[in-house]
Amino acid sequence: MYLLKEKIRFSSYRNKLIISYILFSFVPVFIIGTFAYVNSYNIMKEHVKSNIQGTLIQIQDNIGYKQELLQRISDIIYSDQELQQRFSTYYAIEQKPKAVKEIIDRGNLFQAVEEDIRLSIYTANQTIPEVYYTDPLRDNEFLNRNSFNIYHLNRIQNEDWYQNLLSNNYNWNWEVMYNNDKNGVISLIRNQVDFKNLVNIGIIKIDISLARLFSAVDYQKVASNSSLIVMDETDQILYYSIPEERKISEVVGQKGRYLKIDQQIKNTSWKLVAFVPLRDLKENATSLLYLTVMICFVILFVLVLFSIFLSKVLSSNINKIIYGIEMFKNGHFSYRIEQKGDDEFRQIMSVLNNMAETIQKLIHEVYVTGLQRKEIELQLLQAQINPHFLYNTLSSISRLAKLGKIEELHMMIMALAKFCRLTLNEGRMIISIREEIEQIKAYITIQTIKFGDRLNVSYDLDEDVLWYDTIKFILQPFVENVLEHAWYQDTMHIQIKVYKEDGNIFMKIIDDGIGMTDEVLKQILLDSHTRKGYGMFNVDQRIKLQFGDKYGVTVSSILGEGTTVGLMLPYYQENSKISNSKGHTDCK
Repeated sequence: MYLLKEKIRFSSYRNKLIISYILFSFVPVFIIGTFAYVNSYNIMKEHVKSNIQGTLIQIQDNIGYKQELLQRISDIIYSDQELQQRFSTYYAIEQKPKAVKEIIDRGNLFQAVEEDIRLSIYTANQTIPEVYYTDPLRDNEFLNRNSFNIYHLNRIQNEDWYQNLLSNNYNWNWEVMYNNDKNGVISLIRNQVDFKNLVNIGIIKIDISLARLFSAVDYQKVASNSSLIVMDETDQILYYSIPEERKISEVVGQKGRYLKIDQQIKNTSWKLVAFVPLRDLKENATSLLYLTVMICFVILFVLVLFSIFLSKVLSSNINKIIYGIEMFKNGHFSYRIEQKGDDEFRQIMSVLNNMAETIQKLIHEVYVTGLQRKEIELQLLQAQINPHFLYNTLSSISRLAKLGKIEELHMMIMALAKFCRLTLNEGRMIISIREEIEQIKAYITIQTIKFGDRLNVSYDLDEDVLWYDTIKFILQPFVENVLEHAWYQDTMHIQIKVYKEDGNIFMKIIDDGIGMTDEVLKQILLDSHTRKGYGMFNVDQRIKLQFGDKYGVTVSSILGEGTTVGLMLPYYQENSKISNSKGHTDCK
């Protein structure tokens, strides 16, 4: 009778436990399922928006390229002093034919572009005859070929776009001259100035059709049911691309039915707007909802089965486990849970005991022995590239561009690109010595362009060791240190040597700079907060962490004569053994 009561009582407790588990399982599954669906829908929406944004940026870049092309043409005309002189000269009757021919010949030089444009110059010089192929006030009669026209400035004195240019003191401006659903014309307008007398002598006007300027605006690049519209700052439509069966008024007038994505067009007040029907997203969301519901039912079913199983075995051993967990929680990891039986709870008890034993070891091995090493590793990974180098290089690039030194500009940009590519190196910390040499050569190329003949660099490289591996970015800090601190004469010579000796690889950076005192030399590689030469210490510690304490950096210097930095490395290759083949690329 007593056993029967105990059995009934246990059965009742078990049923209550099962019911409570099912109820508590249903609520989080419902919440998680709802959250997963909403979050997945938002992620899908953001993914679609991100993809479309990327497409809009590409289209915007295409439009910007054509704008820049016309801008460059206007810049050439604007700065052409010979053309300025011709438009500033007053001609006699017998001189007019020759003058017009020379101007036309000069103007046709600016027509060498792929796009069909109409180049017009409105001159204040009444002695120059007008030469044109179309009426300047009828922009809809756009020619599908390049043309160069000369008009008198008095033709446009009352035009709004001309008054707008004058009243706002614009140097240049974009103006939509004519627009409808089928065609349109947009113009780049700027003043023409006589540099000699610093007075306005006319207007430069470059016309291009909206269809050609916005040829990249194609709704099919976004989605089959989408729409693409180019709007100005007042949301007036300049150009659009929509499916044939759709009307532009439907797209703009029913914004609540569309996902709207904007992209500002550079150097203008226009924006590129994509309208994607929300119903397309909702169709995908329906499939996502069905999948989420199905997964939630499967999870709930599994949880019910697990609750039944758990309620059966939980009551007998749960107290032992809870007590053991409390002991571990209070830091008594020497305590061991008493194990009886041969069921799943015994495995849990065994795991908990093993966990306590493992934690005891980790406290010593990880938190005591490994903590110092980890802190050093994290510290040594900081500040690998000096941002001032990038800023100074970009400043030098800007200066070369202003001076028109194209060859030096090209060399510096290519060297900077190569330096950044080799520095990033897909996140790899181990590279070949050859790549390290290429990286320092790219850096020195940039510095050579900056310092000119004042900097002389020579290389002495043993090709047999160039295909071994090393940790990256170990030469540049020393060369940079020479350039920043070692100058004391008009010129500087740096020699970089790579050679093998006594079963090791050696790299040396030798300069004839000012050198260092014995006091400074002693503090360079000190492991303390008062040390000098953090970059040298950084490289030395990285080499030691990777290859061992016997390797690293040595520094010798004589004040007034120069400094020699030596790096000692092992023969090491990360992925495979060194081949005896000599058919590798020359790094010199």
